[in-house]
Amino acid sequence: VTPVKVSFSGKADTAEYVTIQLRKPGYLDRITSFWINRRHASPLEAEDNAIDIKVQLEKE
Repeated sequence: VTPVKVSFSGKADTAEYVTIQLRKPGYLDRITSFWINRRHASPLEAEDNAIDIKVQLEKE
């Protein structure tokens, strides 16, 4: 598992279904999707209250 912090800007109090592609040398690429809810007043507040999303990558 490689930790990564990502933020998605947008209008407050909205939700969005996001699809991302994960790549790491020695592992198969993986595409995954999840909902994000914009409920923080600032990017700093969002980072301080980040929620972990865990994705298991398969070795090649």
